[in-house]
Amino acid sequence: MELNYEKCHELFEIDKGCLIRRVDTKGTAKAGTMAGTLNNGYLHVRVDGSRAYVHQVIFFMTHGYIPAYIDHIDGNKLNNRPENLRESTSSKNACNALKKAGGSSQYKGVSWDKKRCMWRAGIKVNGKSFNLGDYKCESKAAEMVDKATRGSYGEHGTYNFPREGERSCLRN
Repeated sequence: MELNYEKCHELFEIDKGCLIRRVDTKGTAKAGTMAGTLNNGYLHVRVDGSRAYVHQVIFFMTHGYIPAYIDHIDGNKLNNRPENLRESTSSKNACNALKKAGGSSQYKGVSWDKKRCMWRAGIKVNGKSFNLGDYKCESKAAEMVDKATRGSYGEHGTYNFPREGERSCLRN
């Protein structure tokens, strides 16, 4: 996707993480209204006939380029405030995700090994999986995942047992 910097600034202004239209569109959208249509949890807009995600446009308007990956620091796909967006990598962006629903464990990175009757801890870094060991205690396995996540991802990670200033990976 290629955006034109001047065109974006001609069409939109940024206000509290929202794109506000500067001009009326050919349809019913009026200047001064919020731009964006919700799709798969993200807002997107049209710029010169091409679809772009609002977080990409805001990052572009703020920084002048679009990185391969943009991370919503707080994990909220609709919080597109410039200070909540940061350049990322595929691996870091995946690490910042919440625990997937289902699975054998209540913790991210932990699964039940039926053969060994133990909890297995694991982490993925740059597309490579690492086994962090097998544990009798589910929460101990989760602690090991957090330790490895801190070492590999730091502020980009989400945690089973977050420290102050860190984000939880567990769904409420």
